[in-house]
Amino acid sequence: MLFRSLFYSNKDQKYFQDTYPLKKPTPSYVIPPSLGNKEDIQIDFTHFSPNNNIGFNGSPSFSNGIYHIFDTLNNFPNYTLSLFGNHGRNEVSNEILVNFITDQSPNINFNGKLKDTNKFFKNNHIYHNLSLYDSFNYFTFTSLLNGMVPILSTSSSTTEYFIDYPFISDLDVNSIYNTLNDITSTPIKELKEILIDTSLRLKHMNNKNIKNEYYNFLNNL
Repeated sequence: MLFRSLFYSNKDQKYFQDTYPLKKPTPSYVIPPSLGNKEDIQIDFTHFSPNNNIGFNGSPSFSNGIYHIFDTLNNFPNYTLSLFGNHGRNEVSNEILVNFITDQSPNINFNGKLKDTNKFFKNNHIYHNLSLYDSFNYFTFTSLLNGMVPILSTSSSTTEYFIDYPFISDLDVNSIYNTLNDITSTPIKELKEILIDTSLRLKHMNNKNIKNEYYNFLNNL
């Protein structure tokens, strides 16, 4: 049986091919997770609330860019960061990182597991995804569709789905700060148009299309 591989992004696919060069080329497919029904892939501006608050939900790790945003806020403290997620005893490095940055910066708070998403979307205007690497950050898409404005890093695989998206940053303090300022200084009408345009480019990631792609993948095994 011919081996086939499945990835969430083209960058994942390339990383795999570069890391595990196979003597005999094998077919591989890129199929992202579905974002829901096609008609539901649109921006809900119910909680849209422009401010200088940045939100994050996930693993508060160095690889997810948490130290990079801390370093930025340490130099430019006019933004605040609310961290949600897990850093339990099995993730000692994450716990050390969170304890350090919250102790050093009064503008960063760790709030534990996210229980009220509506409150999260309303209180925070910018969604943090300055990861050094991610395969497919689903909550970045969730935050966008709920009216938050993601700040993405050039190294994130998620970025390849944000076609012509303007708020993508290099992983250095000045670039991050300038991108944050670009978000907060963009006129509201223009900002909403950017979010709407971005969501329209995600329409293909709907249940029906993704299901068909998986059927094609399975039928070719």
